[in-house]
Amino acid sequence: MAGMVVIDWLFMLGLLGIGVTLITGAGARVGALAGALMYLFMYGAAIPTVNNPFLDDHLTGALVLLTVAAIPAAWSTLGLGDWWARTAPAFLR
Repeated sequence: MAGMVVIDWLFMLGLLGIGVTLITGAGARVGALAGALMYLFMYGAAIPTVNNPFLDDHLTGALVLLTVAAIPAAWSTLGLGDWWARTAPAFLR
């Protein structure tokens, strides 16, 4: 599917959405989980791997994003996390 214009656009728009959520702090947990899922999909697309399959950059990136999702320390201080906590539905916090 790589190389198809529509798929390339959807992939880049997904990356943009994840980046915007992580930079602003609004929906950062959802963005971090979506980013980790995207990393895992990219890891699965690269099987069999050329590098070490247990210490692949896709797996370490997914672990970092899962850590970001679990520890929302700076979202309310530096970003839009306070606003998001007040206005977002409960299942998206």
